Amino acid sequence: RIKRKLQNQELMFTTNTTRSTTTKSSTIVPKQLTIICNGITYLRQSPSPNGAVIRGLANGQECPIIKRGNLSKAYGKTDYWYQVKSEGDKGWVFGSLTNLSQNN
Repeated sequence: RIKRKLQNQELMFTTNTTRSTTTKSSTIVPKQLTIICNGITYLRQSPSPNGAVIRGLANGQECPIIKRGNLSKAYGKTDYWYQVKSEGDKGWVFGSLTNLSQNN
């Protein structure tokens, strides 16, 4: 409460203050993904369609996820890149080619 006198009149007013807190929303990323494609999807050295190919991944192959990368556009779709392991190799696969597709 704040009191002020103005020309011999007492004015009283209340100010309200609020605190805003920002919480980061975190999306839980599954521990594993499954390749869903017609033919072969490529495990790449970098999260890009131009990344060097490490190996092919077949439809139905399951891969443990290391981390989720950035949302980006590739192959005409917008989705996340996922860093995964496959037969001892680490690489990247585009989410639209998996069961985690954002385009369902």
